[in-house]
Amino acid sequence: MSNTKCFISYSWDSSSHKDWVRFLAERLHNKGVYTFLDQWDLSPGSQLTKYMETSIRESAFVLLVCTRNFALKADEGKGGVGYEKNIVTGEMFNNTNSDSKFVAILREGEPKASLPSYLKSKVYLDFRNDIDFEANLEELLRHIYGEPKYVRPSLGTKPKLDGNPFKNGVQAYLGQTFDQIESLIITYGAQVISRKNRTVEVYLNDRSVIYDRPKRKRHKPVSEGLLKEFSKLFKEDELIY
Repeated sequence: MSNTKCFISYSWDSSSHKDWVRFLAERLHNKGVYTFLDQWDLSPGSQLTKYMETSIRESAFVLLVCTRNFALKADEGKGGVGYEKNIVTGEMFNNTNSDSKFVAILREGEPKASLPSYLKSKVYLDFRNDIDFEANLEELLRHIYGEPKYVRPSLGTKPKLDGNPFKNGVQAYLGQTFDQIESLIITYGAQVISRKNRTVEVYLNDRSVIYDRPKRKRHKPVSEGLLKEFSKLFKEDELIY
């Protein structure tokens, strides 16, 4: 993204506060973000309200530097901050991209006191501690340039899920056929030792169990017994889920 434009809205709390805001604007400007700042752009005779309206509407991002005084002026509709609030709230109502355009920057005080009412529900950047300025500036620049630090990975495909009769209780699989249940148990560590003379011998946890191989119509009763047996074996070894 080239020639990205940004407007900084703030209150003239003190000379030191104005210096900090100008420092932030300089850093953004040096990083390729064209920044509208009244300290640079206005001179005696300038149309202040027109400047506010034009700068906010032409900017891809508006940074709202929040302090207790800023919140008070915005909530009471006083001064330039109050006028800018009317423009911002109008855009927030009509602009579908307003969630990303208007960025609250907490510079001083607690959020409850320093965020005006119309910004209290927004996620803010915490610039209160100057020690963290560079890290916060990077986060702000990542937002402006659309390059987040963490990106959601591509959505994978649904895996092939094997049933586990011991995970959600044996009752979940009582309707399965004998061969299906036998296959599931093999998947979880059992071994079929032999199949002969209409019997099936299954080995698990150092012991074997022999079951009569049922006729097709008798699958369910035998499957119940087989599941109960292996459920008991897993419980004995504390392997039950």
